[in-house]
Amino acid sequence: MPRHTFLLALLVVAAGCTAPTKSPDGPLGGDGAAKREPKETLPADLNTQGLKFMGYPFEKPVRYKVTGLGTEAHEGGREITTEEPKGGKITINSTWTDGLATVLPDEVLVATKEGIRSTMIQGSKIEPPPLSLPAHLKPGLAWKSTFSFERPGDKAKFQATTRWRILGTEKVTVPLGTFDAIVVKESASIKGAAGKVEQSGKSWYADGVGLVKAVHESMSSAPTGQPSKNTITIIAIPPKG
Repeated sequence: MPRHTFLLALLVVAAGCTAPTKSPDGPLGGDGAAKREPKETLPADLNTQGLKFMGYPFEKPVRYKVTGLGTEAHEGGREITTEEPKGGKITINSTWTDGLATVLPDEVLVATKEGIRSTMIQGSKIEPPPLSLPAHLKPGLAWKSTFSFERPGDKAKFQATTRWRILGTEKVTVPLGTFDAIVVKESASIKGAAGKVEQSGKSWYADGVGLVKAVHESMSSAPTGQPSKNTITIIAIPPKG
């Protein structure tokens, strides 16, 4: 992803905002690595620890395997483009590819010297933009965001609250390799006319790679019917070839 926070992606999936009309083939090469534009010149104050653990400069070939979104596992990568820094910020455009193109949402993020915020997800503006990762990843640091967005098409409105806490560092092994990762505990709730979804879990981020693992529990409830619970995981896997 940038490899943006898995939590926000799942919130949008819960709201039914993914785009099943996207091509599952995606714009990747044969190895499945993310395509990106030529690297821009990044000012020192924007090259923060948080941006590096988001995956900047997004040159490490990474694919992902996701389970829990339907009956089958899904695999794919990302297309990432970054714009030239302007006005003390850099804009990052992130698009899922291959088997993930139809199940997870695209995202636009903005990085400043304070951290990285999500500004748009699946074509819908997020107001106000929530903080995805702070510039400095200090263990024990916690933050909360409350925001809203609309579902494309029917313009249904959703309200969301997210809570984050940096737990510290941990060595984690996934198919892509072994990493000294920053562990972030995450929880969220989303409310709309159709019901409510509660999510909680952990994500592991590696320097220069981005998200390498996430495990989330999701509980959804509707005005009628029984609540449903689901476990969703994402792990980083090697590129094809």
